[in-house]
This record gives sequence, C-alpha cells and structure tokens, in this order.
Amino acid sequence: MPKQDKKVKKLYEDQLERFGANVAELRKKAGLTQLQLAFATKLTLSYISKIESGKMNPSLIWVISLAKALNVSVTEILKDLE
Repeated sequence: MPKQDKKVKKLYEDQLERFGANVAELRKKAGLTQLQLAFATKLTLSYISKIESGKMNPSLIWVISLAKALNVSVTEILKDLE
C-alpha cells in the first residue's frame, strides 16, 4: 500500500473512532444502554457496538436516527470530526 493510502486509511480510522466515542459519550449522558439505543434507532445491538468501537461507518440516515434517539443535534454527534 502506498504511503499516501496508509495516511488516508489512518485518518479514516481515527475519524470513525472519534465518532464512535462521541456516540458512546452521548449515549451514557442520556442514561441509555447500547440495547436501549439499538431499540430506539431500529439498529441491532451489534451495529451499535461496532459504531461505538469505531468499526462501523453508519450512513447519514443512521447518524440522524442516532442523533434523534440521543436528543442531540447532528452537529453535536459529529463534533471533533474535522
């Protein structure tokens, strides 16, 4: 893999980890378990777990669904992802 591709991959992985950390933090602030968040968003528990661990890249519709279930703005759920 060329050096540039490795940098892009690392940036992508870092962003997913930050997003997952944001979701986990906001979920805990909301007093929800992963199972409760899964139920509220119609996602599986496994999918929520993978999002929070930075292993899953949810589509925009699921980001919106997560934000609504957590009672936060999409901007807040995406904080620090520049």
